[in-house]
Amino acid sequence: QCNHINHVSTQVPYVLTVAAISFVTYIIAGFVQNVVICLVIGILLTLATLVVLKRVFGEKAVVRK
Repeated sequence: QCNHINHVSTQVPYVLTVAAISFVTYIIAGFVQNVVICLVIGILLTLATLVVLKRVFGEKAVVRK
């Protein structure tokens, strides 16, 4: 029961974040050529991104309540 455009526009920030992390990991994979190292780097990049986003947007979310 959701308009398609509304759904897409709410998901774009998540998609772009994951796409950027995947792009960086893909470039690193071309140089490293080891699946385990690339997986670890991808997980670390994801966790680091989540921490940064929490610090940037977490404060603002608390203020809104």
